[in-house]
Amino acid sequence: LGYPKWASIQFIKRRWNQTCRVLDRHSEKSQFNKNAMWYVNHTYRRVQTQDTNFEAFFALGNGESRRDFLEDNPGRTAIVINVGAHVHSLANFSRSFDALLRTVDELSRPQDIIFFRNTAPGHNGCLPREPPRQADWSQNMADRPYKNYEEYRQRHGSFREFQWDLFESYNEYAKQKLEQRRLLSLQQLSNNNRPHIHLLNIFNSTILRPDGHVGFDDCLHYNLPGVTDWWVHFWYSSLLELATLEGV
Repeated sequence: LGYPKWASIQFIKRRWNQTCRVLDRHSEKSQFNKNAMWYVNHTYRRVQTQDTNFEAFFALGNGESRRDFLEDNPGRTAIVINVGAHVHSLANFSRSFDALLRTVDELSRPQDIIFFRNTAPGHNGCLPREPPRQADWSQNMADRPYKNYEEYRQRHGSFREFQWDLFESYNEYAKQKLEQRRLLSLQQLSNNNRPHIHLLNIFNSTILRPDGHVGFDDCLHYNLPGVTDWWVHFWYSSLLELATLEGV
């Protein structure tokens, strides 16, 4: 939520006896199912790098907004937020992250379960390197996972392109801000409109997986199914832990 590349947000509403509309960013063609019980709107929107306008991001057009979605669903909503991998300085990251926290607070939804997912850099030089038609598919094209953090640092610690070397400082900034937020909430028990934001740490495990990338000059994104499926496992495990703590 809040940085360049195409931000992909999916909202699902239950609307009895209405149609299911599916939109993509390439066309306005819709597919209808008269018996569908769910309304799905998949929207892509480019967001500026500096001075992010979160109100513009919340606007969907057609008389509806993401705020409308939240207001129409007063029950608890599980939300995972992230500022993306295309941030090029700690100053930009901190400005966007602080604005993100303000936006969450302005929603006044303390009942929601919100996670901030930190960000993992790519692995330069991932396999396969050749174009698909030139790759030797008779050979094992996948690297093995790294054994530990030190092996990752030895191979990628000096890589400066795309500012991947700054991601740890971004994650540390977010971690500290969330901890400060937690401590402040404990001191101001009367403030019930600020939801607690949990940290979803995918960095430690993901940096050990140079073997799962798309490859062919894309050493940031991962194949599916693959590494990112574990992010969902981590999130689900966190939800189960929270449910246990709440006695659900």
